Amino acid sequence: MPDAVIYIRFSTKRQEKGFSKERQLEECEAFCRRKGWNVVEVVEDLGQSAWKGHHLSVGNLGKWRKRVDAGDVAPGTTLVIHKLDRLSRLEPRVTQRWMEDLCDKGIRIATVDGERIFDDAYLKGPTALMGIMEIVMNATVSHKESEKKSELVADAWRRKQQLTRQGKVLSAKPPAWLRVVGERIDKDQDYRGYELIPERVAVLKQIYEWAADGIGYWGIAKRLNEQGVPSWGKARSTTTNKGWGWSYVGILLKHPAIDGEYHPAGMTESGKRKKTGERIENVFPRAVDADLVARARASASKRWQTRSGRYAAYARNLFSTLARCRHCGGLMTMRSRAEVDARYRYLQCDSAARHTGCDRPEFFNHRIFVSVRSSPPC
Repeated sequence: MPDAVIYIRFSTKRQEKGFSKERQLEECEAFCRRKGWNVVEVVEDLGQSAWKGHHLSVGNLGKWRKRVDAGDVAPGTTLVIHKLDRLSRLEPRVTQRWMEDLCDKGIRIATVDGERIFDDAYLKGPTALMGIMEIVMNATVSHKESEKKSELVADAWRRKQQLTRQGKVLSAKPPAWLRVVGERIDKDQDYRGYELIPERVAVLKQIYEWAADGIGYWGIAKRLNEQGVPSWGKARSTTTNKGWGWSYVGILLKHPAIDGEYHPAGMTESGKRKKTGERIENVFPRAVDADLVARARASASKRWQTRSGRYAAYARNLFSTLARCRHCGGLMTMRSRAEVDARYRYLQCDSAARHTGCDRPEFFNHRIFVSVRSSPPC
């Protein structure tokens, strides 16, 4: 029974909440059963756009292709995809070359849609012209569709940023200490604006005052949790308790909206957002006095420059997302104990450290775990 590898891809994380993955997998598996192929592997690139081709270079499909090149995938194996646009939305010639190179290695490519099978014989024999035209036509449609979508999204963001410069509301989801008030009838009659949320502004000011007094991110988060201040951000999927985290405190202390500014961002070729360097002032109402903001940020910057506090002697946590508290199931975070010896690192329950529910704050020497992990098997 010939081997088959199913490839599943969709572009955005939002699609993961739907049934795109299940639908592709079910139809590909049914196709393999009809053909009598044995599915030996499922390769997934979830939330990975094919517009820039990163799934072919650094994505899981790219990694699988490297295994093909290394001879780790047996010739005759079939790569099964739902449609050709799952494979690539790059320029037609790039898609064509990628498929031809793969077929040269003895790998077949099959699509559930139309039940087409592309292999070396099909692309080089009497049917070569037909096969190449089919690939090029499908790739052209997919590429043009993605190109148009990309242009529309970019144009929409440019329009939003232009409206922001005119004092219009950029988004219905503003920073956590603001809310949108007013009414929007249509694009020409938008009477919305931003309003400060008093109770959250009070928390912000307290955070900045603590930072100005020299308290670090971790210490501020701990104080907020001890005082029972409700957190604003979403709880991490890797923790069992909500609460303030040091990283979110750091974001608040650096956020440009505190000063009323909006810093536009664009999309890089890798699909990541990157600041353009432009600053649009007076977009949001100022939440914290400018003098207090300056003192807090200067104090925080000084702490980072001297590497005081939690990161005095940085060490990598080799058990990130692996070690968990046996009592609450939360992550074990890496801490130092300056009163003992700041050179050594310890694992401690993240929930207990942040005072968000767990009552077992014991420390475990990180070096012991590393030595056990590094020991050769008996």
